[in-house]
Amino acid sequence: MSFSFKDFLTFEEVGHYLEKHGYPYDDQLEDDYYRLKTTILDLYSEKKINIVFHYNDYAVIKTLRFSDDLGVEEIKEEEFEFNISGYFHVADPAPIFKGESNLEIREGAYFYYFLYDKDKLPIYDNIDEYKLEAGRKFTSIELGDNIEPTVIDFYDLRYPKADLDKLFSNENDELNSIKKELKAVKEQNAKLLADKEENQVIGSFMMAKPTVSHGKPKTNDELIKELTTANAKIKQQEQDIDKLNEQLNHQADIPADQHLYNWRTMDQYTYPPELHLAIEIWKEYYQPDDIGNSIQFNTGKFNRIASDLMLKDGNLKDRMRTLLTSLDSKLKAPTLIESFKTIDIILTNKLEQE
Repeated sequence: MSFSFKDFLTFEEVGHYLEKHGYPYDDQLEDDYYRLKTTILDLYSEKKINIVFHYNDYAVIKTLRFSDDLGVEEIKEEEFEFNISGYFHVADPAPIFKGESNLEIREGAYFYYFLYDKDKLPIYDNIDEYKLEAGRKFTSIELGDNIEPTVIDFYDLRYPKADLDKLFSNENDELNSIKKELKAVKEQNAKLLADKEENQVIGSFMMAKPTVSHGKPKTNDELIKELTTANAKIKQQEQDIDKLNEQLNHQADIPADQHLYNWRTMDQYTYPPELHLAIEIWKEYYQPDDIGNSIQFNTGKFNRIASDLMLKDGNLKDRMRTLLTSLDSKLKAPTLIESFKTIDIILTNKLEQE
């Protein structure tokens, strides 16, 4: 699926775009649908992607009229009505993603992301400059109708392709920069080799005739020194390229939501200590060779891991054990099993006793 001709993508197109960069997505799987929702909201929260809606209707553009000498005292606020077409930011997309409510475009100011025919409107992004005539400054665009508001639902939302392109361009830009520099160094290296061979043919640098344009010829020792330096630089750049290629290949193999477990980058408002602890214990408890071979919970193994982590007996340790115990030990708690069955992401086909 090609998106090169589109500037704004739908939700499903975002999934297929990310899929091309290693993100697992199948539009037929409900789990992938909800996971993609979470991923997009995470990217929005990290200010890596904008979420917008399209608007094509009348709007009021407000400006401030200043005194003739462009003094700081405004005389009055002015309003101009235009038919506007473009994309505007969604201030709070979370309720729409969670199905709690739609976005109603009621009368109020909205921030634009992109406007068609913007040069025909009394708008200028730099507030220190003026449009139309001296003494007028753009302040806001007001859209919407309180009586019959335009309703924007989840499937009306759009995602700028430029934001997604930027997510995957940084490492490629660095790789291309190193390759370009490497090419220049190799060309310089070839010239040094040619100069060295020319000196060897002459027999001695003393026999070369200096010219005004080229200056004094370099000795073989000087050329060898420069060649050594250039070769060392080439070797280092080739290593850098190999390293970047390895990072890019590794990135393609990692789901886009892997950043959720980068605990060190979180602050006190996002870092969940119990979740971190539970995941680390689970990874230590279930080594690759253990998956599929465990038939009951190994209390001794759990206690050893807890002891290594300095996790003492108490409520916290009990909670960790409850979280880590497998489904088999919970089947005897019918109330808990019924609660699981109402949760979308739980694999309900595993909840029935054999």
